[in-house]
Amino acid sequence: MIEYFAVFTQGGLVLWSAEGDGLELLEPVNALVRSVLIDEKAGSSQLFTFQEHAVKWSLINKYGIVVAAVYRKLLSLLYVNDLISIVTEKFCEKYRDTLEGLSAGGPVDCTFDFDDTYERLQRAMLERDLASKLDGNRAAPRRFEDTKKGQATGEGSKSKKKKNKKKNKGVKSDGLVEE
Repeated sequence: MIEYFAVFTQGGLVLWSAEGDGLELLEPVNALVRSVLIDEKAGSSQLFTFQEHAVKWSLINKYGIVVAAVYRKLLSLLYVNDLISIVTEKFCEKYRDTLEGLSAGGPVDCTFDFDDTYERLQRAMLERDLASKLDGNRAAPRRFEDTKKGQATGEGSKSKKKKNKKKNKGVKSDGLVEE
């Protein structure tokens, strides 16, 4: 589960954020800004780890902003990259004029009311992720009889049974010999 999601400037000014579990996890984001963004060691999309947290983030050079998701690094959240992409798209679309002014050095003269949009996008991503995990299109495991080893073992045991039937033709199940 994402514990903290934020959109902020490369300098660290938080434009908008959402707290997943009521935890404010600014320390991993501050470490990302200090260690990667200020030192300009950034690529276009990265993973940064800090203590027990992972921060997946994306730098949008056009506006000089960063979109980041903080979660426990023990978790493997497959939908995070897609969520960052769609939030970036919707956030930039909704606040394009403000972001252009901000990237030109202007002041932030807007409150970024993005909570409802983020909740809707996150819920859709979680549902999609869950549906893909429960999807019936996954290949079912093969039965042992369908494997090469199972076929070899099965045929081998069939031929042994035939040989045993021939050997024991005159023997009853109770061990007495028929006449």
